[in-house]
Amino acid sequence: MQLPLFTLVFGGFPEMIAVALLGFTISKAQYTWETVVFTGIGLALTAYFIRMIPNIAFGVHTLVLIAVLFLALINFGGVEIANGILGSVIAFLALVVFETIGVMSILKIFNLTSADIVENPYVRTLAGWPHILLLFLSSFLVKKWWLRSHKNAFFSN
Repeated sequence: MQLPLFTLVFGGFPEMIAVALLGFTISKAQYTWETVVFTGIGLALTAYFIRMIPNIAFGVHTLVLIAVLFLALINFGGVEIANGILGSVIAFLALVVFETIGVMSILKIFNLTSADIVENPYVRTLAGWPHILLLFLSSFLVKKWWLRSHKNAFFSN
């Protein structure tokens, strides 16, 4: 399924930046915002171009994106392989769970059908923002929890 350019810019880029941030956070990678944004835009463009390939099986883009995020965590974040796998898989599992919860909630609250969302790129993009915000919030909470639970490690030497 091809994405409209509006949805890519205002939905795909923010979504994949949020996924990248969660992946970097969960894998305990060293990162800067520039690295997260670069990775997220790379993920969004990868998904965009994969979806342009005709007759590609549903879900293939997700597997490719998990692999690309894993490589980014290894190369840009300097994490070990196990942490890279964990970070990339959990980030995309969170995306699926939050997207499902968010879209189902939007459908119910606004009495929409899935066809309403698919047919209108503006509604589709707006319907995606709840799960994007949940991804960013999750990254913040994981980072805060990790720092709080490991604060003594910084002062033990």
